[in-house]
Amino acid sequence: MIWSCEVENAHSDAAPKGKKNDGGLPPEVFKALRMGLDGSPITISGLQRKLGLGFPKAAKIVDIMSEHGFIAISDEDKKHRVCISEEEIDALENGGGEDDDGSEE
Repeated sequence: MIWSCEVENAHSDAAPKGKKNDGGLPPEVFKALRMGLDGSPITISGLQRKLGLGFPKAAKIVDIMSEHGFIAISDEDKKHRVCISEEEIDALENGGGEDDDGSEE
């Protein structure tokens, strides 16, 4: 499968208002990312069913993940796939930095 993940700005201020973690992202983002760690595609309807979200919220979560470079669209099947590891998700959820070696700042 050919697709690329490019993180342009992993810590932008584009997240919506509401409950957020220290990294400024809503908790549903991390739940959605974990749903796709096994290679399953991320879809708005999937987020609606599995996380109990309405369409606007699910669509906003997909937009946030895309804007931050957490998901990318596959060239082959045109579906959103998660581009970051579980360790990176944990670091972002806990307000961690951009270190790739797993060390804390």
